[in-house]
Amino acid sequence: MQLKKGLATTLNIRQLSNQIAEYCALRHEGRSARHQRLHSARKCLRDLSGTWHEQCQRQLRVPFLMATPIEDPTGVHVPAMRPTPMTAVATDGSQIYPDRHLEPHVYLINISEIAFQYGTLEKPVMRAMTTMGPGPDEMVEHRSGAVLGAKDDMVTARRDQMELDALFNLAEAARKPNRPIVCFADGTLIRWMLQRIDLAPVQSAMIAMYAHRLACFREQAIPLCSVISMPNNTEVVNLIRGLRGETAEWQEDSFAGILDRRLYDALLEPWQRTAVFESASHVLKEYAPQDRICFFYVKVQTRHGGIEMARVEVPHWVVDNESVLRLVHAAVVSECGKGDGYPMILGEAHQHAVIRMQDRQLFYRLVERALKDYDVRTRASRKQFSKQRPVV
Repeated sequence: MQLKKGLATTLNIRQLSNQIAEYCALRHEGRSARHQRLHSARKCLRDLSGTWHEQCQRQLRVPFLMATPIEDPTGVHVPAMRPTPMTAVATDGSQIYPDRHLEPHVYLINISEIAFQYGTLEKPVMRAMTTMGPGPDEMVEHRSGAVLGAKDDMVTARRDQMELDALFNLAEAARKPNRPIVCFADGTLIRWMLQRIDLAPVQSAMIAMYAHRLACFREQAIPLCSVISMPNNTEVVNLIRGLRGETAEWQEDSFAGILDRRLYDALLEPWQRTAVFESASHVLKEYAPQDRICFFYVKVQTRHGGIEMARVEVPHWVVDNESVLRLVHAAVVSECGKGDGYPMILGEAHQHAVIRMQDRQLFYRLVERALKDYDVRTRASRKQFSKQRPVV
C-alpha cells in the first residue's frame, strides 16, 4: 500500500494491511452463516403474529435484556403528516473531561438550546450555555483522595441531566397555546451509564433527579423523544431468543449477536415504524411507571436513497396516547427528511454544543491565567510535558 507523498504516519502499514486483510476474509467467510441466522430470526418474528400476546405471558427467565412488546411485534405503521404550525425543541451537550495529567482537575460542559417554530415567521432560538466545574457543591473529598466531581462518569451524568433540564425549560418557554410541540433529546433516555458509578447513594440520587425531570414533561403534557442513529440494541432479538427457548448456554443456531435494526430493515418501507416495545433495563425501575422508556424503530431515508434504521425512545405515557405517538412519529420523519436521515434540529443542536480543539486550548489558558491571579499553582505531569515537545 502506497501512501500519498508528504503524508506522514507512525503506523506500521505493512503489518496493519495484513491484519485488515485477515479481518475482511473472516467477515466474508462468516457472511453466509450470518445471513442464514438473520433469515431464521425474521421467520420467528413473523411466526409471532397473532400469538405474541399469549406467548409473552409465559414466565421466561433469561439472563439477557428482553423487550416487552406493547403492540404486535410484526406490525408496521405508516407516518401521519406533521402538523403545521408546530414547535420543535432540542438540546445537546459536549464536555471537556478532567485531565488527570493536569492540576487542578477541572471540566467544562457546553449545552446547546434550539427551538424552531415551523409554519410561522417567528425567529428560532439558537444558543448555548457553558458551565465550568467542579462547583462548590462538588468539592467533596473522599478517603481515596479523589474529588467526586472530577470523575468522567460524573461529568457525563451531569451533562445528561443539564441537557434534560435545559430541554424542559426551553420547551416551556417556546411553547405556544394550541400549537403541537415535540422535544428531541440527544442519545438514550435510559440512564445505562449511571450503573458505572460505584457510589450507590450518588447513583440513586442522580437517577431520581433524572426521573423527576421526566415526570415534569408528563405533567405538562410535553412529548419527549430521543433518536439514536445506527443503534446496536438487541432487545427485540432477545425477546425472540427467549420465546424460542434459548438460554445462557451457547447453541449452534443461537440468534445472539443479531441486531434489532437488521431484524426489521427488510420489513419496513421508508418512514414506516415498527411496533412499540418497553425496555426491561433495571435502571427503569427507578422511573415512574408512566415514564418508563419504550422504543420503536423507524426506517429513515437520505436524499440519495440511502437507508438506515433509527431507534426512537419515548416515555410510556406518550405510547398510551395514540395521537401523541402519531405526532412524535410524524415529527421524527419530518426532521429526518430535513436532516438527510438524521433529525435536522439535533444536527443543529450538535453544531452549537460541540467543543473543538481550539476551544479546549482556550479553556485551559483562561483557567491557568485566572489561577495565577489568585496565586494558585497549576501543575502538569511529566508525561503531559513530554507530549508537548519533540524528543529529538
